[in-house]
Amino acid sequence: MPEFVSPACSMHEASDVYMGYAGADELIAALGELIELERAGRRLARDCLGDGDLPGLAPGEERLRSMRRNHARSYAVLCRHLLALGGKRSRRTAATCLEVASLTHPTQRLDALKRNQSGSVLKLRELLPRVRNDRLHTDLSAIRRSHEIEIGLADDSARS
Repeated sequence: MPEFVSPACSMHEASDVYMGYAGADELIAALGELIELERAGRRLARDCLGDGDLPGLAPGEERLRSMRRNHARSYAVLCRHLLALGGKRSRRTAATCLEVASLTHPTQRLDALKRNQSGSVLKLRELLPRVRNDRLHTDLSAIRRSHEIEIGLADDSARS
């Protein structure tokens, strides 16, 4: 009996990359970038909390603490997935933190934190359609949603 070799008959053997999904190397690189952004976000939130002269810090302080916890949680989730894929954690932090060191006005630091989160959201929006692993996809979607909510809250605070 002849073996079938048509593409439709062989689809179950096709690799994720062939099917348009990100391969392990691409996922490891993307997770590494996201980890750097989360590390930077956590540091930015900490630095903003250190600014006692922020306008309206008392009401916003809990939001900043929540953002810092959220970045720490996201960092841990991303590291777990990175290690599961065979990647290694780096100690690098996104360049945003270097930029913040030169910022003296507290509002500028908050803007940098928002830009950092926006960068994470954009990266996640690009990556998510190419993630085949359900658990990784679910976790990345949750991180994206939490950052979108935080960006919205920051926008609401700026308007009021």
